[in-house]
Amino acid sequence: MEIWKYPINREPGTVHSVPADHCFLSVGLQHGEPQLWLLVDDDVDGTEPGSFVNIQLGMIGTGQSVRGENVADSRFLGTIIDDPHRRVWHIFAKGVKFARQ
Repeated sequence: MEIWKYPINREPGTVHSVPADHCFLSVGLQHGEPQLWLLVDDDVDGTEPGSFVNIQLGMIGTGQSVRGENVADSRFLGTIIDDPHRRVWHIFAKGVKFARQ
């Protein structure tokens, strides 16, 4: 197993291809940029069908409208406090696993 990091873009609907065998660890800032960390199977064979799945990430700032953002069928991952920019971001995702399956 390894820990992999994925950037969370401020554009809605960012999609990442991740190993199907993954588990959510955390969200946070690294060098001022929002990131997602997953525990993944490092023996994944990218040539096998179904070895990777797509996850969709979204960020919504405190006070921003969620209209037009499809968070109803998303899972809340956490809140990132960006002190230097005085922003608070709430991270949502579709397709992220919370326990190894």
